[in-house]
Amino acid sequence: MNVIITGAFGFLGSYVVKQCANLGLNPIVLKRKDSDKERLENCEYVAFEYDDIENDDVIREVSKYNPQSLIHIAWKGIDSSTRNNEDQITYNLPFSITTIEFAKKVGCTQWIGIGSLSEYGKITEKVDENRCTSPSSLYAKSKLATCWASSALCQAYDMKWAWIRVGSIYGPGDADNWLIPYVINSILNGKTPELTLSEQVWDYLNVTDAANAVLQIVKSRAEGIFNLGSGNEITIKQLVELIDGKLNAAVRPKFGAKPYSLEQVMYMAADITKIKQTTGWEPQIGLSDGLDETILSFQKKNKQKVN
Repeated sequence: MNVIITGAFGFLGSYVVKQCANLGLNPIVLKRKDSDKERLENCEYVAFEYDDIENDDVIREVSKYNPQSLIHIAWKGIDSSTRNNEDQITYNLPFSITTIEFAKKVGCTQWIGIGSLSEYGKITEKVDENRCTSPSSLYAKSKLATCWASSALCQAYDMKWAWIRVGSIYGPGDADNWLIPYVINSILNGKTPELTLSEQVWDYLNVTDAANAVLQIVKSRAEGIFNLGSGNEITIKQLVELIDGKLNAAVRPKFGAKPYSLEQVMYMAADITKIKQTTGWEPQIGLSDGLDETILSFQKKNKQKVN
C-alpha cells in the first residue's frame, strides 16, 4: 500500500514515514527544494520534489505508484510567534485543498488531514469529538476551516476523509523551541529554565504513538474526526519536575519567572475513546519511558555539538 505524505521532514511527519515500514506501508514523500532532510537520514522512502504540486509531470510520476492514500501534515506557522499570521488562512487553507485535488488526480481514495485540539477553543475538561468548536487563534481557525472544507471536497470527490485533532506530542527530534526540549537543553547546559507558574494541565503523547495512530487511520480506512492524545493529564510543573529529577543536575527550574501569555492554554486534553474503538490503536509508550528516550537523544545531540 503506497501512501503519500506532505510535511514528511517535520517532527510528526518524519515519524509517520519511519513507522510506515512497521505497518507494511510504502511512503511517498512530496518535498520542496529547501526541505531539511536531517530527520529522515538513513530512512527509505520515494521522494518527489516540486515547486508546484499541481505540476503535470509530478502528477504523472506519482500516479505510476498507484497511491491509495494521502496524509497531509505540512503546515506553515505552528509555533506561538506565527499562530496569528495572516498566511494561516491565505496559505495553509488553499494549499490543503490543493493536496486533495492532487490526491484525486493521482488516484488516491483516501485523504487524511492533521488538525489540532485548539480547534475546540478554551476547555476545562477532556473533550470528545462532539464538543462544539470555538477557536481563538488564526492557527486554530484555519485548522477548523480546513477541516470542514476538506470534508466537503472529499465528499464531492467520493474520497474517504479523516481529520485528526492532535494535542501535544513530544520525543526525539522535536524542535528546540518547544517546552520539553527547552527544559532539557537548559539543564544540560547548566542554565536555569525560566518558566511560568506552570499550572497548565496538558496531555503529552509520544510522537511514535502519534505516528502509529495516524497510520492506523490509513489502514483501517476510518472516516470522520478523531481526537488524539495519550489519555493521561499532567501539570506542566509536574512534567518539568519529572524531567529535572531524571537529569539530577544542580540546576533547578525557576517557576513563575515568566508571566502567562494572553493566549495561554491552561488545559488541553482529549477523550480518545473514538480512535481507540474505531481503529484498535492504543498508546504504547508511557511518559516516563518516553522522556528517558527523549533526554538521551538530546544528550547525544549536545555532545555532538561539543565535539
